[in-house]
Amino acid sequence: MKLGETLRNQTPLYTRVLMYLLMMVLIVSVFPREGKFQYEFRKGKPWMHENLVAPFDFAILKNPEEVEKEKAAVKMAALPYYRLDTTIRYTKQQTLGQQLDQLYPLEQENSLVETQNKLIHKVAFELADSIFGKGIISLVNSNKDPEHQGQIIVIRHNTASRKSLGDVMTIPQSFDYINKQLQANNLDGEEKLVKILENLPEPNLLYDAEFSKRDLDGQLATISGTRGMVQAGEKIINQGEVVNNESFMVLESLRRDYESQLGESSRFAFILAGQILLVAISISVLIFFLFFFRRDVFEDSKRTSLILLLIFMMVGSTSFLLRSNPD
Repeated sequence: MKLGETLRNQTPLYTRVLMYLLMMVLIVSVFPREGKFQYEFRKGKPWMHENLVAPFDFAILKNPEEVEKEKAAVKMAALPYYRLDTTIRYTKQQTLGQQLDQLYPLEQENSLVETQNKLIHKVAFELADSIFGKGIISLVNSNKDPEHQGQIIVIRHNTASRKSLGDVMTIPQSFDYINKQLQANNLDGEEKLVKILENLPEPNLLYDAEFSKRDLDGQLATISGTRGMVQAGEKIINQGEVVNNESFMVLESLRRDYESQLGESSRFAFILAGQILLVAISISVLIFFLFFFRRDVFEDSKRTSLILLLIFMMVGSTSFLLRSNPD
């Protein structure tokens, strides 16, 4: 019987202890833990604080326009990649040989015709070797204009080499080359040969969009977001000095570096421990005050809950305002 009465008398105390502990957890959970730079500054406005020197070494950030300019320059200078398809040359030469054998057989009773047919075979295969050896480029497959750069990168058997556009052909250029060679060998009147050779050119340098993008992305990734360093103890800005573009980027670099350091795990744990200690002391002071001076409130769960709720609402609203408007 005495044990039951004791438990009934202690239950409200346990409830109040749990209420206080729960409130401590809730208050700590809404506290902001992000580090905040202690100085306010604006571009074009005077520096209203005391003379500022660098508290530690930090890198100076580039402004966004500067980074975008560097990216644009890299994109302009980037060379497109073309992959050499060796199967096209082999297939075209096979087809060419079959057509020549059918229309211009090498074995003839007339020696003059046989000599002419041998010349046709020789010129046709030399033309095929020449145009496919140089490479026929497919500009329509590229979303870039290689004529602007004057160079491309050719991938052959997983080996990349830089090549001038003057060393390769387009489809129209290959037709011009074929016509000139036929005229030089007095074969431009051979209509059957001309018709065969009209179907000979086919691009064997094909634009590799994936490889070009991968290379460009790699070059863009090497662009540094910083330029130069500020050493610890170095003057940053004097009081009253106008914050110009240069000093603004230095101050912004310091602010970001400072706040990122506050976000490190060790500092985060230190801030969290400090907040827990602060809330614990504050709640303890409230408990002692109510216990010694307002015992009636302390023993009334409803009134105690109302006080704790008001405290939480005040802390929560303040924390919300700080997060939504950090400046």
